[in-house]
Amino acid sequence: MKFKIWCLLLLVFISLPVVADIRLPATPGHWALVIGNAAYESVPLRYTIADALLMDEVLEKAGFQTTKILEATYCQTTQAFADLANRLAMERDKNPGIEQLVDIYYSGHGATMKDMSGDESDGLDGALVPVDWKQDSGHMIPDDILNAWLDQLGVNTKVVVILDCGNMGAEGLAASGRLILAASLKSQCTYGDGALAHGVFTYYLVDGLRKGEKDADGKISLQAAFRYAQEQAREFMKNKFRSDTEAEMTDGIGQPVFLFDDPTSCPTLPAPEEAGNARAK
Repeated sequence: MKFKIWCLLLLVFISLPVVADIRLPATPGHWALVIGNAAYESVPLRYTIADALLMDEVLEKAGFQTTKILEATYCQTTQAFADLANRLAMERDKNPGIEQLVDIYYSGHGATMKDMSGDESDGLDGALVPVDWKQDSGHMIPDDILNAWLDQLGVNTKVVVILDCGNMGAEGLAASGRLILAASLKSQCTYGDGALAHGVFTYYLVDGLRKGEKDADGKISLQAAFRYAQEQAREFMKNKFRSDTEAEMTDGIGQPVFLFDDPTSCPTLPAPEEAGNARAK
């Protein structure tokens, strides 16, 4: 997208600090960026901050160095990806050959916009919506730009992207070395619910890290957790919202990705009824 090409330059030249919560890793080479947006001017969201806090807790316990940004503006999001790319590059310089695994998590609004590069069969790009976007001003982050940012993370870096938002899907970000887990297809919306106190997809994905299908060593991969979440979310949204929303995965890594050697190390979620009671005021 030529009119957005300046965004790529920001990955190299921006040096302003991002307001974020950053913690050191237990596992070298494991990095995470967690973004939760809720305070949109036109349509605020209720459960996305809780989603981001939960996923940040999960990834921290899994040994990732996590950068957490709540209510991320366009500039903060751009800067966060630039900072992450720089940290990864510095780590590779200090420790050549290190295996790097990056987890990008986003919970907030998604949208579609006109495809300016001609690579979408439906003529639409999926896009993330920064919290400062407005109908008459501001910028979304289309999948073309997001793909360019992900490419900057390193040729041999394995990247997991988890999207709990509508109108993005997984296909637009599919590439070798990437595992993309999306809460819905690009043509669909996603939901949160008071009975879960979270977005439906995030709740069941984390639940799946404890309850998904185990391998021969008793471990549960992210791919297995996704399949559990896909099935559970499908039933929940069909019964609660009469929705046919379907989570989508593309796997360009081609081998299981594990967050925990012991599934019981993953944070425990309250049962839906208990979560709903805890949420009520």
